[in-house]
Amino acid sequence: QGTKLGQANLSGANLKQANLVHAKMKQADLRGANLSQARLDKIDLRAADLRQVNLQGAILRGAILNESTLLNTLMEKTIFQNPQCREPATFDKQWRRIWNFLVQEGGQNPLKAVDLSRANLHDADLNGVNLVGVILVDAILKEADLRGANLRGADLRGANLEGANLLGAEIDSTTRLDGAKGLANHT
Repeated sequence: QGTKLGQANLSGANLKQANLVHAKMKQADLRGANLSQARLDKIDLRAADLRQVNLQGAILRGAILNESTLLNTLMEKTIFQNPQCREPATFDKQWRRIWNFLVQEGGQNPLKAVDLSRANLHDADLNGVNLVGVILVDAILKEADLRGANLRGADLRGANLEGANLLGAEIDSTTRLDGAKGLANHT
């Protein structure tokens, strides 16, 4: 079931909005490909080269990413649910932390006390995520969805929150917001 494109060279391909559900793309070369808004549910990307791929807005529910390389990959608004990754995948530093969180019990564990300083989380979907004590110093959270997120004890000093949705977010006296940008609309 699904398209078989194992070891295919699709570098630079425009696959925007493609439906590749259940596709078998083991060891495929997708460097620089545009997979924005693509349906990639249950796709097998084991050992695939995803460097500089545009995954913005793509849906990867149950994707298999063992030994994949995702460096300089655009992943804003990408939906990862129940990803499978038994063997380590290679990610940029800021995505590695989020990926480790997602892989652990499908994201059920809180990101408690994780250091995401200077991470670029522009447009990130952190709706309802437990961010108690997370360090987000100078992080870019522009237009991020933080509705209902637990930010108690989080350190957001210098973070860019312009356009972020903080509706229902739990913020208390232990939340550090000194120098955070874009809070005028949220106070």
